[in-house]
Amino acid sequence: MKRKIFQGIASVVLMMGAASIASASTVIYTEANLGDHTTDAVTINLNSLATHSQITVNFDLYIMDSWDGSTISGGAAPVDFFNFSVDGAVSSWTFDNFDLNDETNTDVADATGNFNSINQWVDVDRRFDNYNNGFTFAHSLGALELSFFGSGSGFQTIDDESWRVTNLTVSIAPVPVPGAVFLLSSALVGLAGVRLRGNKN
Repeated sequence: MKRKIFQGIASVVLMMGAASIASASTVIYTEANLGDHTTDAVTINLNSLATHSQITVNFDLYIMDSWDGSTISGGAAPVDFFNFSVDGAVSSWTFDNFDLNDETNTDVADATGNFNSINQWVDVDRRFDNYNNGFTFAHSLGALELSFFGSGSGFQTIDDESWRVTNLTVSIAPVPVPGAVFLLSSALVGLAGVRLRGNKN
């Protein structure tokens, strides 16, 4: 009976410790739609962040109209980039809505169509749900700057080449609590001891 009670207590402590260590991330910012843009940057500054060890950014991405890609397939048009920066560190991808072999993007579009209804290219627009499965990076500063923008010497006007970000969420993951780690370790040791004594009996 005592062994069962102790095992039950240890199991509760184990679950409490695991829950504390693997606690869910906290969403600190959301934006449904940043609008349609070309080379103009949309910058978001978040301040007074709670203590954290990493940040995750998720968003849906629309690449609309006649993006010209990397021109590695023999095209003559200048390269078109979509850029996403975190505290000034920029990640860039080229997109080609006519030749998927002519882009550095490796994500697969979830839908195609005419998503902005103002273009002459009909159904070449692409939508990427949760682009790149999100972006997670180590971060512990009290402030964060995110920026989205298009670039390229031949980037055209909004009725010919544009991008859109929707369903933007920013989440922070808390720093694991040392006490929770101790509780988890103690519970594991306790369970192991109970199991050994049970086997001897």
